[in-house]
Amino acid sequence: MRQASGTPGISIVFLHGLGADEHDLMGLAGAFAPNHGIYSVRAPDRYGEGYQWFEIDWESETLILDPGEVDSAANYVMAQIQDEQVVVLGFSQGGIMAQAIWRAYPSRVAGLMLLSTWPLAGAGPVVSPVPVLIQHGELDPIVPVRAADLLADVWLGDRVELKKYAMAHQISAESIQDLSRWFVNKFGDGFECKGVG
Repeated sequence: MRQASGTPGISIVFLHGLGADEHDLMGLAGAFAPNHGIYSVRAPDRYGEGYQWFEIDWESETLILDPGEVDSAANYVMAQIQDEQVVVLGFSQGGIMAQAIWRAYPSRVAGLMLLSTWPLAGAGPVVSPVPVLIQHGELDPIVPVRAADLLADVWLGDRVELKKYAMAHQISAESIQDLSRWFVNKFGDGFECKGVG
C-alpha cells in the first residue's frame, strides 16, 4: 500500500486493475486536492508480473470465479485503511472491488468512482445513497462499453453520473479532468480542483 499525504477526513482509495499494482493509479493523485489522503492498495494475489484481487472466470460474464474471494479481498483492503470515510476509485477489476467494499462497509464508503468495469455479480438495483461516477471507453476491447449501461441499471438515482469517452480500456486526460471536477463538486468543500493532463 502507498499513502500520499493528506489531512484526516475523507480519503480516496485507489484499486488497480488485473495484472497491475499499487503504483499503477498513483498518477491520478494530482487530480485531487492535496487536503485529501490517498491510499493505493496492492491486490493480495500474484497475476503475471502484477497482482489480482480475485481469480477471473473468463467463461462467465460476471468474471468472478469465487464470490468468497471477492469478500476476502474487500476485507483485506479495509483492514489497511484508517477508521475514516473513503471514496473508492476502482479501475476494471478494481471497480468490481470498489462495489464489493461498498456492499461490505456501507457506513465507511462516501462515494464510488467506477472506471471501465462490470457490475458486482449478484448485485440488484439500488437507489444509490452515495455519489457514484461511472466512466467507460466507447472503444474498450477488454470490458465492452455495454458494461457501463449494465452498471447504470444497477446504480440508480440522481446521485449517479455516467460518462462515456472515445477511448479504449484506459483513463484519458478528459476522463481525469471529469474525475477531478466530480470529486470537488461532491467532496471538495471549496478545495482547489487540480486538473491533470
